[in-house]
Amino acid sequence: MTAARLSEARVLLVEDEDAARLVLGKLLGYDVKRVEVTGNGAKALERVREDPPDVVVTGLPAPPLEGLAFVQELHDHNPDLPVVVVTAFGDLSSSQEAKRAGAEAVITKPVDYDALLMVIEHALERRQAHH
Repeated sequence: MTAARLSEARVLLVEDEDAARLVLGKLLGYDVKRVEVTGNGAKALERVREDPPDVVVTGLPAPPLEGLAFVQELHDHNPDLPVVVVTAFGDLSSSQEAKRAGAEAVITKPVDYDALLMVIEHALERRQAHH
């Protein structure tokens, strides 16, 4: 996949922390075709059902649909949808739990933006290879 493909991607960013949502949303807006932003897991699921993005980048949202339950719900609804989890908890067991719930990758905060772009690009490549 080329950088041009990344620039064609539609990304849904789900982050309940206002500052992180603002910064990541703005940065992603420079590199992808469309970025939609929400701080609510239930709204994100509704959006995925209406018009699935190419990839979801998510923190672990707060209630009513929180954490790994949100990731699992995304995966159950659309198993081919890549989900990248961004979390402050970078321990191995948290990463393994997120991947068991359906996450493609786990990135720890503070986010290395270049690494995030590489993970998104890799997720898009894998998704394209399966279609």
